[in-house]
Amino acid sequence: TAPPVALYKGYVSPWFTSFPTGEVTVVVGPYTGEGMSFPPGPIFARQWSTTTKKVTHTPLPMLDPRGRPTLVIGTAPDEIYVGTDEKIAMFDGTSWKLLGKTSKKASNWSSKRAAKGVLWAKLEDGTIEVSGPEGFKPLETPEKFAAFDGMDKGQTWAVGYSGKLYRRDGETWVEKPLPLPTFSNGTVLLKAKDITVHA
Repeated sequence: TAPPVALYKGYVSPWFTSFPTGEVTVVVGPYTGEGMSFPPGPIFARQWSTTTKKVTHTPLPMLDPRGRPTLVIGTAPDEIYVGTDEKIAMFDGTSWKLLGKTSKKASNWSSKRAAKGVLWAKLEDGTIEVSGPEGFKPLETPEKFAAFDGMDKGQTWAVGYSGKLYRRDGETWVEKPLPLPTFSNGTVLLKAKDITVHA
């Protein structure tokens, strides 16, 4: 069953999450479609499911009114995250609540889910903050990180700005050596740029 036009009517390029069970969430802001114009204004979440067949329209005033979201993560119908530059809200299946505010502007494209209600956010300066009951708190790291992954799989890996590779062992970061290139005589060293952890 296709969602009704009312779910996205009036907005250009909305962000959305959808699930096999039929739930669809569309996150929109006052994007006019005129070039790169994002005037200040409220962000909304519009939700629809094959069960209710109704569109709910929920303002998200707890987020920064910057015109559009910068992060949308849909893990399950009762676990959806929406973020702006410094604030992230979560839908728990019933209502939207502020998950927390980072201390600085976050690179939300690099935010990753660790567990329900727990996100790792990489700030623009490469430092990491983790959400918890009291909002976002800084995470101690051996250096500033360019990328990280695997928290939700119990295997947390990260790449530092230096190109070094790290794995988290409990509360400690352990550097892992990269293999030497086959053409190397021992003087050419590899540097990591990104990391993806598969189940």
